[in-house]
Amino acid sequence: MYESNVERILALLRPMDVVLDIGGWARPFNRANYIMDAQPYETRGYCDKAGYGKVRPSQGGEREFFTKDSWIQRDICDHTPFPFADKELDFVICADTLEDIRDPIWVCSEMIRIAKRGYLEVPSRVAESSRGIELGQVGWSHHRWLVDIEGNSVRFLMKFHMIHSHWRFSLPESYLRCLSEEERTQWLFWDGSFNYSETLLYGADEIAAKLERFVQRVRPYPDWRLGFDGGFRRARRLKTRVVGKVQRTLKGAYYNRKAGSINARTGSASAPNEATRTEQGRIDTGEMGEVPTLPLVARNESGGISNGFVRVQAHKLRLLQGAARKAAGALGRESWFIQSMRPAYESILVRASGGRGIPWDINGATFRVDPHHRHRFGQDYEAPVAAFLREQVKPGAVCLNVGANVGVYVLQLAHWSQPTGRVVAFEPNPNACSVLQRHIRLNGLSERVEVVPAAVGAVRGEAVLYAADSDGMSRLGAPNEAIADRVTAMTVPVLTLDDYCEAGGLAPDWLLIDIEGFEIAALAGARQLIKSRGKTLGIIVEMHPNVWDSAGTSRDDAEALLDDLELEAVPLTGQKDPLSDYGLVYLAHR
Repeated sequence: MYESNVERILALLRPMDVVLDIGGWARPFNRANYIMDAQPYETRGYCDKAGYGKVRPSQGGEREFFTKDSWIQRDICDHTPFPFADKELDFVICADTLEDIRDPIWVCSEMIRIAKRGYLEVPSRVAESSRGIELGQVGWSHHRWLVDIEGNSVRFLMKFHMIHSHWRFSLPESYLRCLSEEERTQWLFWDGSFNYSETLLYGADEIAAKLERFVQRVRPYPDWRLGFDGGFRRARRLKTRVVGKVQRTLKGAYYNRKAGSINARTGSASAPNEATRTEQGRIDTGEMGEVPTLPLVARNESGGISNGFVRVQAHKLRLLQGAARKAAGALGRESWFIQSMRPAYESILVRASGGRGIPWDINGATFRVDPHHRHRFGQDYEAPVAAFLREQVKPGAVCLNVGANVGVYVLQLAHWSQPTGRVVAFEPNPNACSVLQRHIRLNGLSERVEVVPAAVGAVRGEAVLYAADSDGMSRLGAPNEAIADRVTAMTVPVLTLDDYCEAGGLAPDWLLIDIEGFEIAALAGARQLIKSRGKTLGIIVEMHPNVWDSAGTSRDDAEALLDDLELEAVPLTGQKDPLSDYGLVYLAHR
């Protein structure tokens, strides 16, 4: 019970008043003559036994007016009348109980029946709607009701599970921290009677609207965030309609094809049986890219499955095409709207590719990539560096790609060094490694590309990798700030290039390093390799001086290592100081 109201209640009570405390087991009101609770007398004072710190085990005076005989242990919601006559009691207390129980309406009606006056207390609506009280929950996990007290009226709204599902239905933890103890509690002193009711809602939309309206009245979130979220949800609904339209189109095309096959078997001339593969076509969907022709399956005359292709007409996808162009033009390719449309578009690409990947251009060369990861393969990915390597990497070259991620450079190096060139890709992130191996298989490069699932450093051993799915910003040592909220820490093996090349008798022609700040450590572990290969080894490194501290590296270390190796950092991406600015460099031999 709110401490300030304890003294007020004691002041209202006369010496001979008979008082009932409903639900007082956890923290009994000592002035009460009767306690009614589902728990036994012997275990009273739960707040003290549970270790609630400074919370006292009881309130309402030092001496207990109730006894074991006046402790009424029962289910207060079983719809059996409370064991008191009408208006028999002078005062009834019900604090921090109504929000817990399954039928507060019944308890309210019984309180009014048996007592002349009373006091009830519940958590405030803002406190019960706030995150931060319990981990992963809104409000208290065991509470069943959201309660509003206005004047002499008490309204109960079921605490629907939806309140935990999205931030727009609840208040942030920062808002809770600003609430005083008084603002976290609401109460009602009533005399004679009070009004009580339950707000009934039907359907998810009505529940969501009710919860959202309360949060918007409090206004804990900036308008731009609410507007952004509203746009995202509208885009998601549009995506659902678009996917439904596309699926119905594909299903119709399939059954039309199947009907034609059946007609052909029965001799009908209305639909010829075209068992041959049609010419592969594509549909331009604006900013979303191309949709290859979708493979469908039809039965042949023997009852077996025969592969066929159906060209999906462009006008069947105009809704998707128009939505993509308008959204991309108005909001940008990385807007919430476009991001919400991508899963639908990707589902089309996956079906279209039949597991073979989709054609994708990278710096003028065409490869097959997993549709879900196509955004990692920019069509002009680091174009100045690619142009430099295209001229320098010769057929038959042996290339090491340290920090290969999902394979954007692996595929290009294999292409430039074909037909006999070899690529060794080092990637410690198991998620990225899986995608990388998929891209190698899709492009038929398994014979020429080897994947080493390990990190590269100055010494052999183990290190902690902070990875976020297959994101290329995963790194050793400490999480990348850009993805720190979604990383997973994992221990990965670390090897040195000197050890690896010596063990395998490898003499590389090119070395590419992009490992988010640990590039100097990797070069330090390749001293013998670099010195032995001399000018026959080309080295490209992506420098991350801003995070060298977390890798135990400094500019002095980098300068000393380059001096020892007789290398000079030549900027490839326009940076003024290659050892202070982020960017790619070519390490030229002096």
